[in-house]
Formats: sequence, structure tokens, C-alpha cells
Amino acid sequence: MKGSEQIEWSCDVLEKRLNGFVELMTACHRHVKNESAFLYACNALYIEVNDIKEMFISLEQALKEKLPLRSDGFRFIDWKNLFSILDSCYGCFRDNKVYMEALERSTEEKDELLLKGNAMLFNVSFPQLMNVLISIVKLLDDVDEPQLYVDYWRREIEHYTLTEWTKQQEKIRHKIQSKTQLKREEFCNKKIDEVTSLLKQMAEDCINTKELRICEEALGRLLWSYGKDEEENFNKLLFNANSLKYYCGLVNRSLTVIGVENCNGDDDARERELEIEKARQGALKVAIEATLACKEYLAAGLGENLLTAVWNDILDSDLAYDMALKLNKSTGRNQIICHVIGILAMEGVFHAKNSELVKCFFDVLLDLKKLSRKEKEKKKKTFGSNMTPSKLSAVSNVQNWVHTYIEQYRNNTASETRNT
Repeated sequence: MKGSEQIEWSCDVLEKRLNGFVELMTACHRHVKNESAFLYACNALYIEVNDIKEMFISLEQALKEKLPLRSDGFRFIDWKNLFSILDSCYGCFRDNKVYMEALERSTEEKDELLLKGNAMLFNVSFPQLMNVLISIVKLLDDVDEPQLYVDYWRREIEHYTLTEWTKQQEKIRHKIQSKTQLKREEFCNKKIDEVTSLLKQMAEDCINTKELRICEEALGRLLWSYGKDEEENFNKLLFNANSLKYYCGLVNRSLTVIGVENCNGDDDARERELEIEKARQGALKVAIEATLACKEYLAAGLGENLLTAVWNDILDSDLAYDMALKLNKSTGRNQIICHVIGILAMEGVFHAKNSELVKCFFDVLLDLKKLSRKEKEKKKKTFGSNMTPSKLSAVSNVQNWVHTYIEQYRNNTASETRNT
């Protein structure tokens, strides 16, 4: 659904809106006795219930694409109590003499004013709202789309990283600093074993301890399964997952993250997915950083987002596996990065000589402290050579793919400009 990112999941906002609506219904039923005034009130109720219904329809659509974060509280609204309150309130309304007479008159007399905005319209819209609420509860209780859990896990871990992880990371850092240099690696490896064991206990299928691989779908399913009173386990899972990633980074141990677990027994497909995910978790960041380093030569009319998007999208394309194989090998990573930057230059994305571009991204790809001046110059020449047309064959069809991609990007940009 377009614009689902703007959906307001906040439990407080929704409950406040619904409580206000119930108060309006109650006041109308108890205090408005004059028929004309009551019909005006029904018109106001119709407008309000319709607005609330549309709001929940948007939430219903959004639920098919993404799950609300725990912090929003949306999932833990007391839906049973909410239904009871609304149904009870509407029951009193249906017993209201003025309301019932208005419904009868609108049916019997076909009064145009009554049909346009009052009891009859409200009488139709209120049950529609209840049906939407019931549909939402069913969606919340019956989530079985693997990718929804993957997306949910990624957004929850991102939220945790932004709100809680910094102080937890600081505690870990202080513990590590208290160790001597020689003992730090041993400490981190011990912690990796501890954390993987804890994750295994929480959900066996969320981690493969032998291969040090975690599955986002399984983690998302486990996270979603925690009820309202299980916030401690919820935070513990996020903490352990972040800790594992942090400790692995400190000792350069490879942690593989896969999205959806392959269930069809196709080992080749599984290996391909693992290779692509490995590239996403590691070399992709370097490739993007190297390409962004050349942004000073970016052609007019092109945005920096292109330099990030091209790498993300190529790992979602038919070339993803072949690209990942290159990116994941130390001997092939720098070569394929140079190739793609070279193709971008050929396509007019960058207006600069190869040597100028190499100068921009050179230190991103290499640890300059380990190279002598002679070695640096040799590497620069190699990088420049890898960017020339005759060397653009590390991955078959990559040049055609980038050409088509840039052409499509320019067409989309031009279309957006014309529309504005």
C-alpha cells in the first residue's frame, strides 16, 4: 500500500479517538431529546464513525504489508473490551425512541434529508466499522507470511538499536576494556558461545550454532509470539542478537544472516541465498561507500541515492548470486567494485577520468598503512585498469544490466520532473 509508512499505529491515539466517539454517542443518547437536534447529532456521529472506519481500513491494508512495532501498542489493544463497549453503546442507541422513530421515518417516508446524513447513514456505517475491527483482529492472530516476519524483525532490531542498544553496548565495551589485550579475543569468543547458546534455548530454529547463521524469519516469529506481559523476553532476544553481531565484529568472525529459511530441500537454492545474504551483510557496505566516495564527480541531475540504490538493486536482480560470489571473495571484491564504478562512468553517471575516480575511493578498499608507496601506485594502476571497457567481464551481463538500470533511472527522473 502506498504511503503505509505514514500509518499511525499508536495505541494511545487510536484509543483516544474511539473513546471520544463513545462519549459522543453516550451524550447523544442520554441528553438529546429534541428530534431535530438528535438528527443533527446523528449526522455528526455518521461523519465521525466514517472517519474512524476509514482510518481502520487503512490500518487493515497496512497489516497485510507490515506488522506494527511492539512499542506502538496496537497489537495489545484490549479488542474484546473495545467490542463490548461499542456494542453496548450501540445497543442503548437502538433502544432510543427518537433514533428508532427516525429510522422508521427514513424507511417509510423516503425523506431525502434523513437519508443524506443522519440516523439511517449512521445505522449503516456503524456495523461496517465493527466488521473492519473484527477483520483486523483476525489478521493480527493469523500472520503466516514469512517475509512479514523478516521485515518485522528488521524494523524491531532497528528500533532497539536506536533506542536501547547504545547504553547496552557501552556496558559491553567497558567489560572488554577491563581485559588485557591478549585476553580480549578469548573473552569475545566465549561470549559468542554463550549468546548463541542462549538464542538456541529461546528458539532452536533461529540459529545454527555450527555455521554461526541466524534466520530473520525465525527471529521475527519468536519476537511476534511474545505477549503483552513478555517484554523481558522480547528485549532479551533483541539484546542477544545485537550482542552476537557486536562480538563477532570485534573478532572478525563471520556471522551469516538469512531472511527466509529455505524449506523445499533445495540445497543449491539455499547456498545461493546464503551467498547473497553474506554479500549484503559484508561487502555491500564497502561497495556503496567506495561508490559514494566519487560523488563529487556525479553528473548534474542525478541524485546520490542512485549510488546506493544500484548496489542494493543488483543484489536483488538475476545477477545477485554471481555478484555475491565476487563480492564475498577478497580477490574478487575490489575488482567487481572497480568494474561497476567504471561502468557508471561509461554511462555518464560520473564525469571524471579513471585516475580521478580511483583517487576518490582508493583508501576505502585498502588499508593504506599496510602498503608502501610503490605498492600504492601499483594498486592504483590496477584499479584504473579494472575500470576500462576491456576488463568489464568479471560478471557476465553486468554492463548491460547497469546500462538498462541507469537508462530507467534517468527516464523515471525525467518523468517525475515533468509531473512536478
